[in-house]
Amino acid sequence: MWATLSRATGLSLRKSFVSIESRLFSVYGANLVSLSTDPAKRRQQLDALNLRRRTDPEWHRQELIRRERYRRRNAAKLSDYNSQYNKSFLPRYTSDPTVQLSQRLQNWVKLHVWVREELPWKTHRPVRYETPTPRRCEFCGITRRNGLHLVWQRIAQPDLYSCHRCYARQGTETCLPTGYEDIRGIKELAARKKQLEQPKSGSP
Repeated sequence: MWATLSRATGLSLRKSFVSIESRLFSVYGANLVSLSTDPAKRRQQLDALNLRRRTDPEWHRQELIRRERYRRRNAAKLSDYNSQYNKSFLPRYTSDPTVQLSQRLQNWVKLHVWVREELPWKTHRPVRYETPTPRRCEFCGITRRNGLHLVWQRIAQPDLYSCHRCYARQGTETCLPTGYEDIRGIKELAARKKQLEQPKSGSP
């Protein structure tokens, strides 16, 4: 079913499963290594771990053993999470157009720079941060303490922002770029962009 939905919508609906699996089965979690949230420090920590793997075969062998034990301990947690996710999210996705729109938008703007920067957005433009950034939502009034990777900046008033959830609730006519209101998949989106950018027949 997931594969069918993904092909029909152009979405990577199982991405959240990859995320939870990364957290549950992380080799760093298995080694009880706490990685920094600062990108530069995190890169240094990862480089140090990779260097030790290359230069200390016995440590690397023990690391693999610890990782496998960690995976086995957490396999039940992942299975339970997948089951609960299927029961709660899948019915909402298949029946709620707002949830479908939210998922489509989130995938498009997070994965494709041209979607964020080159399409004719109407009231807000998407802004993606590498590091979560606190922004107060103009609709719900909430500022996420830990910040957000994706927000929507009001074009006419750049100091105003909307969280993704509130923005998607406005529906396709408001949320999608001008000329793209009927688009449902990323391939359709790219094709429409190419079509709209072509010179009109008879143009010099």
